[in-house]
Order: sequence, then C-alpha cells, then structure tokens
Amino acid sequence: MPQRSTYKFAYYCSGHGFGHATRVAAISFELLVAGHTVFIITSAPRSVFESAFSLPRARVSYRYAEIEPAMVQPKAYDVDRSATFDNLERFINSKRRRIIDEETDWLKKEGIDCVLVDAPFVPCAAAEKAGIRSVIISNFTFCSCYSYLSMESQPSPCGSEPIQAPVDAARLEPLVKVAIADYAKADLLLRLPGAIPIPAFDTDVELPATRWVNPSIGSFKPEIHKLLDRPVNEIARQVWEMPLVVRPVSRGIYHPSRKLELLERLGVPEPLRSKGPKILLVSFGGQIISCPQPDAKPSASLLPPGWIAVVCGTYAESFAAGDPHIYAISHDSYVPDLTALADVVLGKLGYGTCSEALATMTPFVYVPRPMFVEEYGLKRMMEGVASVEMSREDFESGRWAEAIAEADRVGHRPKTDFVRRQCQASAADRSAKPVVEALERFLGSVSVGVVEVLKAIEVEEHQRTHIACSS
Repeated sequence: MPQRSTYKFAYYCSGHGFGHATRVAAISFELLVAGHTVFIITSAPRSVFESAFSLPRARVSYRYAEIEPAMVQPKAYDVDRSATFDNLERFINSKRRRIIDEETDWLKKEGIDCVLVDAPFVPCAAAEKAGIRSVIISNFTFCSCYSYLSMESQPSPCGSEPIQAPVDAARLEPLVKVAIADYAKADLLLRLPGAIPIPAFDTDVELPATRWVNPSIGSFKPEIHKLLDRPVNEIARQVWEMPLVVRPVSRGIYHPSRKLELLERLGVPEPLRSKGPKILLVSFGGQIISCPQPDAKPSASLLPPGWIAVVCGTYAESFAAGDPHIYAISHDSYVPDLTALADVVLGKLGYGTCSEALATMTPFVYVPRPMFVEEYGLKRMMEGVASVEMSREDFESGRWAEAIAEADRVGHRPKTDFVRRQCQASAADRSAKPVVEALERFLGSVSVGVVEVLKAIEVEEHQRTHIACSS
C-alpha cells in the first residue's frame, strides 16, 4: 500500500467571534490526527484551540497576528458601521500590502503546502504571491459583511438608542472590490452549512449585499434562495459542499449523572437540585451583552417557573450577580457540553452557537442581528431545530420566559428522542473528518496533475533529444 502523503497547513482564522475559532479547532484536530502539520495564525486567544494542542506529539503551533480589519460591535447583536468602515479603509490603504508581503515571506520560510482560510481575505493574496494553493473553509466571507454596511437603518426596537446612518455604498464599493479580489485568489471553496452568497465564487451574484435580503420578513429574497440551492457544479468556480463542522461533545455527556454534576459544580442549592430544574444556557460567543432590566409589569418574567439560567462568557459574573436563579460558569468551560446538557439555549445567530445547538438538537432562542447579513444563511440552517426569535426589546427588558417556554414546548420531544439515541450510540462524533478528506483529495489531485505535467515535459525533452541525435 502506498504511503499516505502528509502536508504542512497554515490555517488563518478570523478573530471576530468564536464561531470561526471553534470550527478551526475542530478541523485542526482532525488534520493533526491524520498526521499533518498545522500552524494556526489568528488574533483569537490560544485557549480556544486547546483541543488541538492536547493531542500527544501533535505538530501544531499558534501564532498571534492581526490579519484583518476589526468589526466594531458595541453589543453582540450590534455593529458600529462608521467605526467598522474606518477600520476597513485604514487596513486596506495602510496595512494590507505590508501584511501580504510579511505572510508571503513566512509561508515560503516554513515550507507551507497549503493555506486554509476562515475567513480573512489577505491570506489568499499572500498564498498566491508565494505560489501556494489556498482553500477557503467557511459559510461566508467578510466582503459581504462590509458591503452590507450600506443597508438602510432600521428603527431602534428599544426606542432609546440613536439610529446609525448607513455607509455610502459608493465609498464601500472600491474597498469591497479589493477584498473580493483577494478572496478570488483562493483555489477552492469548501462551503459550510448556513452559507450566504460568496462573491469571489458566486461571481454572478449582484452587489451590494443589501440587494439580497427582504428586511420586512427577515429573509433572503427568492432569487438568493435559488442561487444558494443550485448544484455546486453550476457554479463557475470550484466549490465543494461540506457537512456541518462542530466541536464534538464529550463521551458520556448525555448520561443523567452529568446534569447533576453540572448543577453541583454551579453551586445550585440541594433543595433546588432535587427538583430537577430545567437549564437555560445563555451564550453569546464571548461578546458583550447587556444585563436585562425586568420592567415593572406583572407579566414580565426572566425565566419560566422551575428554570435556572447558566451564563457563559466574559460577562457572566456581572450578569449573574444578585439573582438566585442565574449562575455564572467559568469562561474556559467547554460550551458544546453545556449546550448538550441545556434544555434551551439563548444567544445570537452565530455559527458556533447555531452549529452546537443543531448538533445536540437543543431548542434555540435567538436575538436577531439585522445588520449582519450572514444571519440570513444561518436562519436557513436552523430550520432543522426548534428555534424561536426574541426581540431585542424583550431581551433587554428581561421578558424572556414566554420565548423560552415556547422553544421548550416545540423542541422538548425531538431533544429527548435525540438524547435517547445518543445514549445508545458508541461511535464518537468526528464532523470535521470529511473536510480533512476533501483537502487530502484536493491536494492529491493537484500533486498528480503536477506529476503528469512534469512527465509530459520529460517525454517531450526525450523526443527532442532523440530527434536531434537522429539527425
């Protein structure tokens, strides 16, 4: 049997939100299991990738680098459009060329075989300049997010916050074109579920991205649904469809004792533990959220009777202060396990939270983010699990109970059935393995193609020599 090829991968991961980092961690783990070498380059904290570094004798390293313009978010479901535009303009005009040059030199020095991107644009350009193949592994690219900054402003649901003016589309267009041109230098798109149009590959999609959505119904327009549903072989560039990539839960997480262990760890009093409270997991991907301020109406209620809330993230301690039914959990807790143990998850429509809710069949209550175009692709993905929208006004006013109860009503039976099946299953979930197999297949076909070209050149040279000798 021929020896399997191993490769050196440089994996560039966006530091914006934890969704990118969680799937990079899952894919890196599988790459390392397969014997490959992985360099992770990102502004996300190293701790998010701990699963990859926990493997014995794994050839993996982490390098902190600022490789993208920052999206400015005052809150997890908000974006400061003016500040984000300023960051984008400054990055492209003052930093982009220098970073491309620096990364090109580094890629050559390390002998990288393939660049993986999720999903900053500059690494694609650096890979091309270094003469190295690059692959985007994502459900969206940030050029669409930048383009969407020109979306008409929606009234503030709480009525107290200023309405931000949209960024002029004419000012955005040249910057968005630069980002798209860099993304277009990638050789392959491994498209993840929850996708939106990716202009560097969906070259027939119209821009700006504001043309894609119908904000009055919170959905893509019919022509965009049609574009996303077409077979990938109808797309002009090379796109391979991938299954859901998600961090695996720990073995045995669905055993009844694990929920009791969590309640004890949180310090839930024994009288409450003995009643078997239902658990709401509040998870906003490590980003800032406001503590709810329940109003004075008798109908206002944060949680349904018999529930507790477990809050994870950097804001957890302040969020939980003073409420006997809200518990903070350490920021380094393994969120996929918490999601599996929860009865309902409350968060934003981000890939990390959505994928983990979907993979564990946990009902999901989400606060919409109308200024994030990637949300509309994730809404399509979440049709496979019970999900309920909670208005931003209800979230910030502490009126949670009704949405939580509705999500539990719709999703309790499917979750229970799923847990029963998982308790009987023996195989570990390795959702990222198909991505690794796709990368090996792609690089193997590239290598075969190069060998065939070299053989053809060799034959041609031999024929020339033979003709010269004969004459």
